[in-house]
Amino acid sequence: MKNRLTAIFLIGIMLLAGCGKKEAASADISESTDVSKVEESEKESEIDAQDLYERFLNNEVPVTIGKHVQQGEYYTFENYEGEEYTLEELVNCIIADYIGDDDSVEIWLDKIEYAYIDCGADGEPELALHIDTPMSTEGWIEYIIIKEFDGKLKTVYSDVAWSRSYIHINEYGYIYGDGSGGAASHSFDKSFVDGDGKWHFIYSDSTELAWISEEDRVLYGNGGAYELSEDEVAKYSGEYILIDFHFNTPNSGEYYEDDTVRSYGKFAKEDEFLDWEHGYRGYCYCELEDDESIYDEDSPLRKYYGGEDFYTLSEVEKMIADREAEVGLTETIKNGAEAEWKELEINFEPYIASYNSDNFLEIMEYFPIDFSLSRVEGGTETAFSVDKNGSFEGDYYESDYENEITTINEFIGRFTYAKKIDEYSYSLTMSDIDLKYTPDTEGYETLSNGYEAYRIYITPYGLEDSSAVHYILYIPGTPVSALDDRILENMNEYDVEELKMQDVLEKYILFNTEAEEHCVWIGH
Repeated sequence: MKNRLTAIFLIGIMLLAGCGKKEAASADISESTDVSKVEESEKESEIDAQDLYERFLNNEVPVTIGKHVQQGEYYTFENYEGEEYTLEELVNCIIADYIGDDDSVEIWLDKIEYAYIDCGADGEPELALHIDTPMSTEGWIEYIIIKEFDGKLKTVYSDVAWSRSYIHINEYGYIYGDGSGGAASHSFDKSFVDGDGKWHFIYSDSTELAWISEEDRVLYGNGGAYELSEDEVAKYSGEYILIDFHFNTPNSGEYYEDDTVRSYGKFAKEDEFLDWEHGYRGYCYCELEDDESIYDEDSPLRKYYGGEDFYTLSEVEKMIADREAEVGLTETIKNGAEAEWKELEINFEPYIASYNSDNFLEIMEYFPIDFSLSRVEGGTETAFSVDKNGSFEGDYYESDYENEITTINEFIGRFTYAKKIDEYSYSLTMSDIDLKYTPDTEGYETLSNGYEAYRIYITPYGLEDSSAVHYILYIPGTPVSALDDRILENMNEYDVEELKMQDVLEKYILFNTEAEEHCVWIGH
């Protein structure tokens, strides 16, 4: 997606237009200067910093891209160190990088929000920004912290959030991020910017669920299923979280080798969600037990998840506390309030390519789109991928582990274009459905490993009546308030809760207008 040449070419054009520069005023303070004049000078310096931030927001003065570790996995300023950009040029730099070598990619500037913070709680102001530039298939938010140095502005932190990851910055420059890798995996990271504008990485972690089934006498987790004795099950049964901690500074989204500290914790009997307003703890959303016996040498979790890099959570928390003390991260800084973001009134038009076609299926940059059926039972999934021109292929899968029976089918088909309804929705028709296996039949299938698996073939959920069925496709950016009421009624609880947190769609919704159930598909 990225093409640095295109980005640099665009930046070069912008820089040729000229960047305003403000010379830093300087004055010698003699040894005889009294205290009141020094205090007055300090106040004037603070006012100058505030004035510079406001002028930058008004697109009047530039910011220099500073030398600092880049966390951004999807976008980074590391190739632009030392360059100067006004706010407009900075936005266009980000857009150009995302567009890469395809200037027809749909991307827009949704909004810019800013907040004045006090990194390190030293009384000196810094400017925090987040620049929302969502695309047709993904949401991107660039977070930046800017500090004044000797009358000029410089970036001291940047990172990117997207639809499944979040970044939080508090009033004292404490930064915590979290992201989801699926229902059973999560990740966190902690860092902060001190009063001198230096960014300090504290740690990151990745988590995975594990549990001991009393009925099966099996430990599920760490990529396997491990048989246990009755005594092990009786002593250690419950739900756990496996955690990999990283303390080395990340470099462009990758970690240095030999940087894994492993631990695990046991969920409390009642899932009590922690207070995440300040992101204090970091490695788990729910309360964990403080029972140290789960780390005994005979613990099955330690046996299958431990090793030379294993530590108890209390030992890891000591490592975290030592790291925080080393870099000056205090309880006051960690427990500061969330930054107060305000939306900026933008006084410029970003450089963004636009679409001309009304036929959604002709807009090649949207595709492929992967859809899955919402509101289905656990262990059941119908999913398909739509390519440009409307052709799609997918499969249905349902597994009964207890009886070792798998119900499946595969299918291909095509959408044809009907009309554009409005700016956010299109009318499509599904036709030409062809199932690979004849429904209501069964038999054994030889897998690649030679195992004979018993299969039952049915018509996949969501395709029960697929002859010339009419759909409405809602694209990202659609106001949630514009959705048909039946859509929410036929979505699973997780998707509904996700929608309630959005003003506009962040994913595709494909709605079968003729079906009574199995009629809503979620796409990305």
